[in-house]
Amino acid sequence: MCKYLQDCVLCTCTVIRNGLFSFYDYGTEGNLKVYNQIKPPLYNLATIPKELPLFLISGGNDRLADPEDVEKLQSDLLGDVTALQIADYSHDDLLVSTRANIDVNAPILAYFKELETHSFAKTKDL
Repeated sequence: MCKYLQDCVLCTCTVIRNGLFSFYDYGTEGNLKVYNQIKPPLYNLATIPKELPLFLISGGNDRLADPEDVEKLQSDLLGDVTALQIADYSHDDLLVSTRANIDVNAPILAYFKELETHSFAKTKDL
């Protein structure tokens, strides 16, 4: 498994284990080396500009990012968040399902197309 993917999986497991949306927990000694503190810092979601368009996709059967966690994340974000939950998808289905092109990719492309149209209309009005 590539280092990046491994870190992502480990980070997700840390979030599940401690219930906090925090950086990866390397353990006390590792955290002191990496973060200069005993516990990993929390992600500061307030630093995400509320004007930034966000699109969250999740699966209803996702054990890594279950619907309750996604709902909490969505409510913690300050801006307008568009969310799509695909009821019968698990975490890996979002990438490898034979229907991902229809169920995942098409809504993402439609979202960006809508953003582009909306952004163009705003620019045109100036």
